[in-house]
Amino acid sequence: MSYRDEMEDGTVFLEPAYLDAAIIGKALVGGYEVLAYSFQKLAKVMAAQDGMEFDDAVEWIEYNTMRSLPYMGEQRPIIVYEGGE
Repeated sequence: MSYRDEMEDGTVFLEPAYLDAAIIGKALVGGYEVLAYSFQKLAKVMAAQDGMEFDDAVEWIEYNTMRSLPYMGEQRPIIVYEGGE
């Protein structure tokens, strides 16, 4: 079963759907179960899928995704910086 099948209605997923590969789990935030994405995995997946350099993917995520999170509603995902990568 995928996260898209098991999460409740209203859960915000990052798009496109291939970014689901960067989901590392779920978190409880403000009483809602939300998705947790790995920042490093997001950059790796985006670089591979979109044909960009890793550093360009990092910059894109920081500028576009991170800045848009506050506007995604209460069930928006969190992005986790994993140590050691």
